[in-house]
Amino acid sequence: MRGSDFNREIASSVDSDELVEDVAVMIDIVASRRAEGRMLEEGDYFFAASVICILLEPIKPDEYKKEISKMRHAFKDIANDKEKQDWFRYSLTNRLLQLDRIEEAVQQPVAELFAYVYVAAGA
Repeated sequence: MRGSDFNREIASSVDSDELVEDVAVMIDIVASRRAEGRMLEEGDYFFAASVICILLEPIKPDEYKKEISKMRHAFKDIANDKEKQDWFRYSLTNRLLQLDRIEEAVQQPVAELFAYVYVAAGA
């Protein structure tokens, strides 16, 4: 399985200015980090896709959806930028990597799951 297996769901869930391939790469990174030290499983991808906010929309609080969208925008063009991929990989918190239930994850503030900093364009 790969993040790109969710392309249809990604396309119907993200903002019009977001690239499907960017979100697919984020899913791949979250899934692989969650599985470090063991075999990568489908459940890792479903967890990642849900946390990134393309699956199970109804269970997510509006504030979570708003903040996760900001996070995705902060990593625009990640699919073609190795440095952004590394930044995203290192932004995943231990809290995110250790949670077992999607329902629990989406009740957390996004800042407790992803430790990233907005970077202004051209800065």
